[in-house]
Amino acid sequence: MIISSPQKAQIRFLDDIYKPRAKNLQLPHHNLDHGTKVLNEEAECDTYIALYGGHHFHKLYAAFSSTNFQYTEGKSVEIIDWGCGQALATCVLIDYFIEKRISPKIESMALIERTVARLRLCSPNVTVHSF
Repeated sequence: MIISSPQKAQIRFLDDIYKPRAKNLQLPHHNLDHGTKVLNEEAECDTYIALYGGHHFHKLYAAFSSTNFQYTEGKSVEIIDWGCGQALATCVLIDYFIEKRISPKIESMALIERTVARLRLCSPNVTVHSF
């Protein structure tokens, strides 16, 4: 997958991933052990995003702001998300590039997770290919 410019991405984290799940959060919700439970079902993933997605977004955004991504402008880059879970960090990074008008040429994204079943839980957020 090659994304010539993050601005061409069609999905935004807060509006397209977090807010719909927060709005549709069912109460009582799944017990996620305060965010430490290993998630195995899509409903658990949706609940996790609804409860913790906003916090992750702002935490990652602050971390990205302290990193000099300007040097990636127009350059080929690969994104590797080790222990990706639902690929939230990758989604927020793309969102950060869009907001800051940074346009690296994203040659590939590798989402690394322990099992194919867990990796498939990323699929609502990104397109997943297993090799």
